[in-house]
Amino acid sequence: MAWLLDDLAAWVGQMAEDHVVLAGVESPEPDWCDVLVRDGDTPYRVRLALAARDEVLDYPGMYLRELFAEGRHRDHLTENGTLVDLRGVL
Repeated sequence: MAWLLDDLAAWVGQMAEDHVVLAGVESPEPDWCDVLVRDGDTPYRVRLALAARDEVLDYPGMYLRELFAEGRHRDHLTENGTLVDLRGVL
């Protein structure tokens, strides 16, 4: 979680340039967390795995910036339309 917060802080300015705003982080379960993101006027919850990872969480801020800037977050939307589930991706 500390690595995630540190990396998100490093990318917050560049994300804002693409109209992607970090609104917070919630971790209701120890295995995953939700990064609260606003893309323009649309709020999203980006779910990331924290525990039982095969690889290190590498540059999540950069990944999220590119994902939203390029519109690829839509490929990972769940049925509710606001949850971007990246637990098996990032």
